[in-house]
Amino acid sequence: MPRMIAFVLFSAALAACSALPGLGSSDKSKLAFESTPPGANVFLSPGNASCKTPCSVPAPEKSGSYNAMFILAGYIQQTVPVRVTSAKEHWYSSEVVEISPNPVTVTLKSEPGAPTGRR
Repeated sequence: MPRMIAFVLFSAALAACSALPGLGSSDKSKLAFESTPPGANVFLSPGNASCKTPCSVPAPEKSGSYNAMFILAGYIQQTVPVRVTSAKEHWYSSEVVEISPNPVTVTLKSEPGAPTGRR
């Protein structure tokens, strides 16, 4: 009987720990990219994240300034600054990640004399 009581108490304590904010949470913030026209390659630097619009990548783990470079054949390359800030209020809190702007949106301009695909 004492073992059963100990087991129940231990189980209740373990369940209470899993209810603490930030523990067991695997939600990762995302950084989204959009372009007009779609299909541009996006490179986030510093770092090695890349994708083709419309798309999203996991937010960088470190706070700081980043650059999103949009490249599409026949269009002028465009770079947009992105600011990532991450912080924890308490040791038991989830990490709060702020991304500005999010989504990162651009309208690409065609290169002079380049065909744009529109007719």
